[in-house]
Amino acid sequence: MKKFSVFFSVLSVIVVTILLSACGNTKSGRNNIYIVVDSVEKDSFLEETKSGVNDFCGDNNFNFESLTCKNESDFLNKLDFAGENGSLVWACGAYFFDDAKKAAEFNTKSKYVVLDSPSDDKTTNLFGVVFRTEESSFLVGYIAGMTTNTNQVGFVGGINDDNIATFEYGYKAGVEFAAKERKTNINISSEYVGSYADLAKAFSIGDEMYKAGNDVIYQAAGAAGLGVIESAVQNDRWVIGVDVDQSEIAPKNVLTSALKHCRAIAKYVSEDIIKNNFKNSNKNTYYFGLENGSVDIPSNHDNYSDELYEKTQNIKQKIISDEIIVPKNKDDYETFKKELQ
Repeated sequence: MKKFSVFFSVLSVIVVTILLSACGNTKSGRNNIYIVVDSVEKDSFLEETKSGVNDFCGDNNFNFESLTCKNESDFLNKLDFAGENGSLVWACGAYFFDDAKKAAEFNTKSKYVVLDSPSDDKTTNLFGVVFRTEESSFLVGYIAGMTTNTNQVGFVGGINDDNIATFEYGYKAGVEFAAKERKTNINISSEYVGSYADLAKAFSIGDEMYKAGNDVIYQAAGAAGLGVIESAVQNDRWVIGVDVDQSEIAPKNVLTSALKHCRAIAKYVSEDIIKNNFKNSNKNTYYFGLENGSVDIPSNHDNYSDELYEKTQNIKQKIISDEIIVPKNKDDYETFKKELQ
């Protein structure tokens, strides 16, 4: 009897172990999709991307989890963990690229997507998503240039890098285009917060720029941009939103917004990669712009005229048809200005 007792005890342990192992495989297997972010700050860009990935997971029975890095030294740890335990990993920001590449090389069965960065063409399980933000920035720049009364407009960026350069120089080109149409000169000033989370510093920068005579500022500074919006309210000036329609935050001060439809794109790319379609991937990089409606401006335009909205729509079509080539860096911008004269 004792022998049977021991036998059944051992058998029970084996069965429980197998069951636990099976459960573990379900939770940490190929049915997980992770998104890795570097900040707990509320950022419309990140929130929309998370929602899009979560939409895909909900529709396709995948588990969704968001991982927040403590600092830069934690990037690789989180990306590696996600790759070991999931089938798809989203890295939210171009600054993740180097660590995402390393993690992708470690975890060849998982696929990685870096938002706002092209892929390197060599790492087969590494993908990039690039929004042509210079195009929507050109449109809001044109609106700013046609709206300013002081002929002084500004730009406030988060971190000064190649990604935010597309916002800055696309915007400046749009302002220059408007200045030519108006046959006037418009001064454009640029400042950087050095962070995507420092609302107080962003407020201070915006406040100083408004007091210096800028009556329109385009902010592309993540969560810190809310500080610029607050400074617009305090100074009763115009501000241009980014990523989502930010008019609800300050209806009387948000002139327009440069949109990125992150939610729809995150869902689409997740499905495309999981199903191995790669329909719109060019050498492992997905490009999204005005042509496919992935960047744009809001159709509501309570703070500027129907006539200006229609003019902006005509310019949009010229960008789509390549009649206007929008610059995305300083060199291209300088060339654009020369050709515009």
